[in-house]
Amino acid sequence: MFIDGVARGIWNFLPIFIVDLKGNILDVAFLATLPGLASTIMQLPWGMVTTNHAKNKQLWAIGYFIMAAHAIPIAFTTAPWQVIIVSTLRGFFAAPMGLASGLFYWAALRPEIRARFMSINNGIGWFGMTLGSLFAGYLIQGYGYAFPFIIFGLLNAACALIILRLRDVEYSTDNSSSRQLFKEGFSNISRAYQELPRWLREERDYTMYCIGIAVRGLGLAITGPIFTIHLKENLQATSAQIGELTALSSLIRMIVMPALGWVADRRSRKQVFLTGVVLAMIHPILFVTRTTVDQLYSVYIMSGFFWACIESTWFAWQMDLIPTRRGIYMAILSFFNGTEWAIGPIIGGFIGGLVGFTPAAGLSSLAIAVGLWRLMKVPAHMKSRDGPHGSGQS
Repeated sequence: MFIDGVARGIWNFLPIFIVDLKGNILDVAFLATLPGLASTIMQLPWGMVTTNHAKNKQLWAIGYFIMAAHAIPIAFTTAPWQVIIVSTLRGFFAAPMGLASGLFYWAALRPEIRARFMSINNGIGWFGMTLGSLFAGYLIQGYGYAFPFIIFGLLNAACALIILRLRDVEYSTDNSSSRQLFKEGFSNISRAYQELPRWLREERDYTMYCIGIAVRGLGLAITGPIFTIHLKENLQATSAQIGELTALSSLIRMIVMPALGWVADRRSRKQVFLTGVVLAMIHPILFVTRTTVDQLYSVYIMSGFFWACIESTWFAWQMDLIPTRRGIYMAILSFFNGTEWAIGPIIGGFIGGLVGFTPAAGLSSLAIAVGLWRLMKVPAHMKSRDGPHGSGQS
């Protein structure tokens, strides 16, 4: 996770790269939307594949190799549309990465320690991201974007090689080749969407959870292009300053996530998660009403804390709720949430460009509030689920 975090810290500058290529707010919005939409389209068929084959370690590693490969053309692009196209193609082929990693962790972790482990695991990742953001900010300011993006590719390749050396933890697997898995994934797109209404009807509580998470995600996603343009053009923040702000937020996450994971495992994963959503609801208005870069440091501290609440408990609470066909239902959450994260930046970009950043931030807060209202009605956990470690709350 540390190496992955350093890579993500570098990749946080991709929207800034778009702006430096003379891109506008809609270019930034399309960069956030189209790759996410490509990945989202593929979630349901990949949910069927992982449920049937459980080749999660292999798919996770392949996703990292794809991330590594796509960084090379990105490093040498000269126009915003080129970055958007390459990133969108990556979205289609790296789609199973997040799903496969989640299923791998589900199989590897005992239910009673999931929040603690994931909070520490994510904390290590955010420590890496802190260093990666600082490193990339100063490196880009001195030498440009190509070299850091190539480093990003090498770091992802290293992650893939490490994952391939992990012990297999899948409780049910087969001898299907990676080529067969990808063929099945792309050929099952139509069937997966035909089955979706039935899957939703069968697990209504989990469906409502997915809707709440997705609407909350829509609110958060609306702010993407708004924040980028506000930082770069309105406040004239340098790459080094952006790196420092991102690193500060990451540092806060890293420090507080282990404690929040412990509290969540001992008391309530739902309560810690919802605390983060409440703070996230306030955050957009605070961000766009700051008039200097110095005023943003406290806002980024707040951002780090609310993301720590969410990320320390996200996986554990989902596992407390998820139905037996985990690959399919993890994919359904990814589909709902990914759709909102895909369309949110476009909505934010249009509204921000048309009527201003403050109304767009207000819409963001409203959507997060609606998601919060829905999530408050979702149970803290469903019935106990059986897994590789026996039955227990998961």
